[in-house]
Amino acid sequence: MNLKQMSIRALIFLGIIFITLPIAMLSFEFATRWGQSETIDYSGFIQLILPWILLTNMAVFWIFNKKLPKFVPILSTILSIPAVFISIISVIGIIFIFPALIFAIYLVRFHFDIHKVKDSKRVVSIDD
Repeated sequence: MNLKQMSIRALIFLGIIFITLPIAMLSFEFATRWGQSETIDYSGFIQLILPWILLTNMAVFWIFNKKLPKFVPILSTILSIPAVFISIISVIGIIFIFPALIFAIYLVRFHFDIHKVKDSKRVVSIDD
């Protein structure tokens, strides 16, 4: 992978982050002000931040075309479900979280596919 491809991937990731993260935080703020307790605020904050950390981790490995352990995309998918529900409480959250959601689905598929490709290349001949 050359520097140009890595730069394009980095710009795609940064664009998605700059569009979606502030709106996701705002929709989280609106969700917590609609009568939820402070306990839900704290757990909701963790449920919102952990998927972003894992998304960033998957994106950095994608930018450098590196392989992540298989559990990371699975864990990212599981942890992102509550974050999506928190974000879709407001219409603005639905609209602006959509690019990050599509990007996360793409990254999960990318990391599963890279495992298939790299695992199939591990064929070692005994005759050599």
